[in-house]
Amino acid sequence: MAKVIDKTGFESEVKPILDAWVNTVGDKLDTDLTQYFKLPGDKGIGSGFSVSFKDFKQLINTVGTQFFKARFGIQEDKFALVLWGVGNAQNGTLTQVSTNYLILDHQDFTFDNKTIPNLPEMRNSVAKLPIILAHSRLESWRKLTTLKSGIFKINLINENTLKLKETKTLRGYNYSLIDFFGIFIGIESFPEEDITIRIDFCYLNYDSNSMVDPTQGFFDLLFSTVVSNGTAGKKIQNAFYDAGAPCPPLCNGGGGGD
Repeated sequence: MAKVIDKTGFESEVKPILDAWVNTVGDKLDTDLTQYFKLPGDKGIGSGFSVSFKDFKQLINTVGTQFFKARFGIQEDKFALVLWGVGNAQNGTLTQVSTNYLILDHQDFTFDNKTIPNLPEMRNSVAKLPIILAHSRLESWRKLTTLKSGIFKINLINENTLKLKETKTLRGYNYSLIDFFGIFIGIESFPEEDITIRIDFCYLNYDSNSMVDPTQGFFDLLFSTVVSNGTAGKKIQNAFYDAGAPCPPLCNGGGGGD
């Protein structure tokens, strides 16, 4: 379940989780990582995380944050996500942790992995992609039956030759302030206990024949808020999509590591 770690706890509690991800993915493209995303009770592959507004507020309700980091990890042999904010240090560099660490683990895998979020009915959306593309990427993840390490890799291109420089493990994404704050636009009047933040897993699929053994796409996240007791009993959802800068190459330090 969601756990908040003091910002001094990087070395002892956060770093081992992040290191475990890089070590688990390894250097190959065909390592089977399906087990790390499995739902309890053999219910298939998880489709995302869910976190209460109370816990999420401890991440975003700070002064001096310049951007937020989402980093992948492994905890108790399952996929985990670590979130924290970074601000300016005294010398002006972005190396100062400005928030506590928010850790989401397999106990936060709470979604029906066959259900696609009802994005066309989003209210005050700040989505970065057309709904049809967001749906395609969400649906592509839910069609996967095997998760190979290749979809958690990113190709880095030489800026001079425009040729492949190297392939590295995708460690997460960086997000601007508006990315995390924008999902609350239009739902300010609702009680905090009715608001849930969900983080859906997405697969950017470039090869329609690669669904069973994917090698031509990569892993992404969609953040959204869901109000459980909206007008006339309807759920209200806000979301943004595809706004994160991948790490690598854009890791930018901060928090005792990238």
